Amino acid sequence: MSVAKLIRLFALCLVLFTGFTLPAVAQIAPAGSSPAQSSPSLPDPLTPEAVRGLVSKLSDQEVRQLLLERLDAVASRAKAAAENEQSAIEFLSSAILGIGGSVATAVERLPNLAGGLQTGFTNFLDGRGTSGLIWFVTLFAITLGIGLIFEYIFRGLARRWQEQVSTAQPEGLFETIKVLGLRAALEIAGLIAFCVAVYVWVKLLLPSASDQELARRGMLVIILIKAIAVLGRFTLAPTRPELRLVALDNDRAKKLFRQFIFIGAWIAMMQFLIGSLAQYGVPMGQLRLGFWLNVILYAYVIYVLYSSRAGLIQIIIGRDDLISESGQRFANSWPAISILLTFLNWVLIEIIVGAKRFDLLNGQTNITLALIILAPVLDTALRGFVRHTIPPMIGEGPLAERAYQSTQRSYVRIGRVGLFGCILLLITSLWGINPISFDNDGSQFIQRTISGLMVFLVGYIIWELINLWINRRLAKEFTDAGIDLNADEPGGGEGGGTGLSRLATVLPVLHLVLQSVVIVMTFLIGLGQFGLDI
Repeated sequence: MSVAKLIRLFALCLVLFTGFTLPAVAQIAPAGSSPAQSSPSLPDPLTPEAVRGLVSKLSDQEVRQLLLERLDAVASRAKAAAENEQSAIEFLSSAILGIGGSVATAVERLPNLAGGLQTGFTNFLDGRGTSGLIWFVTLFAITLGIGLIFEYIFRGLARRWQEQVSTAQPEGLFETIKVLGLRAALEIAGLIAFCVAVYVWVKLLLPSASDQELARRGMLVIILIKAIAVLGRFTLAPTRPELRLVALDNDRAKKLFRQFIFIGAWIAMMQFLIGSLAQYGVPMGQLRLGFWLNVILYAYVIYVLYSSRAGLIQIIIGRDDLISESGQRFANSWPAISILLTFLNWVLIEIIVGAKRFDLLNGQTNITLALIILAPVLDTALRGFVRHTIPPMIGEGPLAERAYQSTQRSYVRIGRVGLFGCILLLITSLWGINPISFDNDGSQFIQRTISGLMVFLVGYIIWELINLWINRRLAKEFTDAGIDLNADEPGGGEGGGTGLSRLATVLPVLHLVLQSVVIVMTFLIGLGQFGLDI
């Protein structure tokens, strides 16, 4: 073989080594090149014999052109990777600097808070004076009183149901939920009556549009506090331990209820204060009032999580025996995890503020944090629901008991997967991610990942349902035949012997076949969600 052919062979091997995983860009002529300068097509398949045959047909110019195109492709790929790495580093550094700058700016502008509050109050008094302020406060109090009167009238009309709730002594979970639901429905109906009365009388008593907006914002604080109190009484029942759904003693339940109300009231007051100051011409960016209000809020939430950690652990563990040892360890560590998540959520908010993405500050972060922190509590409620709804045990003896416990755990696992899927869909919808439609934007990978995850969740639920049905049928068949798989007597340890029906013989094979089908189909459909051609 001549020296020129050896050089061409070495160059082609280098090209194939460096760009084997890249698309066949060598088949496409570079922009501006003439058809005569287009590089030759690579053989398919790329075998040593095909490579040697191609090299023998190439000229020096064609080898140089093919090598140049491949090296350009490799260099472009390396440059893109370096840019992505650099952009990630830049984002991280800018995020850290943004948080530091946000804190420094808030500290620097702290002396402006008093002046800003005074400016807002002065603008509110402009044109109305002290007498106008007194008149506004009086009309606001009258409107509030009228709303409370309407709520009291409704409660009088619903006195029969109120007495039914106050004297109820429910037995079992569903009776308790029924009483709690009735009480919450009555409270919500009374709150609706309050809202309607307040809305009407604000329009009647306050002719000014700006006064109406301010009054509605103030009423909204009261409405939110009332709504949070309804939710707190439903979940914690601080004065009715016989109706309490969570495993808490009276003192801890009352303490958590008060802290829950304070957090809700603080959030409502934050919205009222920031909105009112902005309404009366106070530049909020120069005050950074929201930063300090948010710091106080998150500091108090961390204090609540720390001071109430024993109660939170008690809630997560619950009253049943369906929690495993790993679940108990998780419950013991969850308060610390919640504190860390709360701090990281505050960091995320400051990063969003630094990036000036104020469209992401409409409650998404706080709702996401609340859903994550309360997820173990929802899991406790799920275990309690399973304990009260699971079908009765089939048969008698140790085998039936083990099958019954396995059925309980299967129901819990199915419920957990469904609960996780619902939380995941809710969080993605909060952040504007649609896991069903795939747009050509930066969130496409996240959408495909979430969609693939949902496919695997559905597949796991089907897997658990198959296990649940097969195990219950097998337990019934073995129990009816009087066979204990763990017995020491002959025939017991192998599950054989006489008395087994044909169904009991076929079920293990059917179990294996169905599990294999679920695994294969879930895996293939999941890969399809990532754009792979299956």
